[in-house]
Formats: sequence, structure tokens, C-alpha cells
Amino acid sequence: RTGSPYVAILLWSLAWIIILAITFLSLAAQASPLSTLASHAHVGWLGDVVTLGVSLSFFGALNAWLNYIPRMVFAMARDKILPKILGTTHPRTGSPYVAILLWSLAWIIILAITFLSSNNQTVAFGDFGSLSGYCFTLAYLLVAIAAPVYLYRKHQLSVWVTLGAAIGGVVMCLEFWYSFNPVPAAPTVYFVWIFVAAIGVILAGTGIAYWRAPNWIKRVGLTSLSNEVKTGAVAESNEG
Repeated sequence: RTGSPYVAILLWSLAWIIILAITFLSLAAQASPLSTLASHAHVGWLGDVVTLGVSLSFFGALNAWLNYIPRMVFAMARDKILPKILGTTHPRTGSPYVAILLWSLAWIIILAITFLSSNNQTVAFGDFGSLSGYCFTLAYLLVAIAAPVYLYRKHQLSVWVTLGAAIGGVVMCLEFWYSFNPVPAAPTVYFVWIFVAAIGVILAGTGIAYWRAPNWIKRVGLTSLSNEVKTGAVAESNEG
């Protein structure tokens, strides 16, 4: 869409404002950073309002996380890569409720262990946030690589897509560089090794699948491609 670059620039600018505020006002060391920021701007009364807004934003981010992964699992189940039961949808809402319930249960167990085993839940959640950030950054980096390749194969690659993918890829690489250099201290470094180990297992598993079960790999994306073909056919019939 035409307005997408402008929205991206706006969000990027807001992110840098937040980073600068955290850096120069030492907000990370404050017990109530948002109230401190509001007081610094001489609008202290906005502190509670902003805190409420951030709380709602956290809820929205959590909701997005609980919906994103199950739908990826759902697509893989429909492609016959994962067990068929994970592709089960609710008869009324059409949502992949089995995958959502299992993903939610997994996180309930992880958070329960965190609360019971850690003396500082704030630090523990920060470490989990770092691990999630590594995963998201890798996903964005892979998209920056895969999107232009996919569009090139479909003869739809444009200069703007190439430029956007190049900039995005460089930014993601810089984020990894500054995240891992210098190597974080314990216990954050343990999450770094968990991330690296998970990537190693995924690469090894994918390599073995390409070698031993190439037809299994070929099924990746078939459901999405089939839906794309059906959508195109419906659009053409409507135009006709």
C-alpha cells in the first residue's frame, strides 16, 4: 500500500525517541519509568494514563503472540508436516483452537516454573523478552531474504522491495551484532545459547529432512499456495 512506507518511518521515529529517552533519562533504572518520563515533560498527570495504555498494549502484544505461533503450527499441520490434530479448527469460529490451547498451556507451564524458581521475576521476564527478541529478529531477517527471492521467481520483484529488504536485512544483522557483542553476562547468556542451540537443531533437522524425506519438505506452503490459487480463481470469476 502507498502509505506503508510513511507508517514505517513514523514507527521507526517513535522507536528512536523511546530509545533516546531510555538512554538519556536512565529510565531503565527507574521504579516507574513512564511516570518519570511524564514528569520530565512537565505533564506528570499523564503518567498513569500512559501506564494504562502500555498495559493494554502489552495485552495486545501477548494476544498477537498467542495467535501467531498457533496459526503457523496450523498451516504446517495442514501441509501434513505436523500431526493432523494441530490443524483442527473450531466448528463455529474457524480458529485453530487445539494449537492455541497447546501453545497457551506450554507458556503457562514456563511462566509457572519462572515464578516458582526465580528470586527476581523482573530479570527472568527480561531474559525471556531477550529470547523472544532474538527469535523475532531472525524471523524478520529470513523474511528480508525470502521475500525478494519469492517475488523474483514470480517476476514481481521491484526496486522498492529490493531496497526495503536490503535495509531490513542490514538492520537485523546490526541488531544481532549489538545483542551478542559483547557476549551478555549470565544468566542472559544462557538464553543466547538456547537460541543458538535451537537454530542448530532446526538446521540439522531440515538438512536431514531434505536428505531422507524430500517429499516432506516439498509440502511446505502447499496449503497457502492452494488458497492463493482459489482466491485468484474467485477474483477472475467475479470479474467475468
